[in-house]
Amino acid sequence: MTSELAQRAGYNPYEMHPEEKKYFPEYVTNEQQYLEIRNAILAAWKRNPNEYLSWEKAAERVQVHHSCDHIPAMPLLLIFSI
Repeated sequence: MTSELAQRAGYNPYEMHPEEKKYFPEYVTNEQQYLEIRNAILAAWKRNPNEYLSWEKAAERVQVHHSCDHIPAMPLLLIFSI
């Protein structure tokens, strides 16, 4: 489901977009974990697209569902929070 959401948003769910690599070069070596974070944020937003998705809610979703708390996800959460 999260891969489908990424695709609908115009992202390849299995690969970082060149712009993502440009803005987040530190995640290129951890691409799979980056994609889990990005796709989890998109899935959290999709649950209710009419409601503001705070970075706190996005962080909670990422940490609970993907155990990525060892990755410095804050920059991603700030960029992708809607």
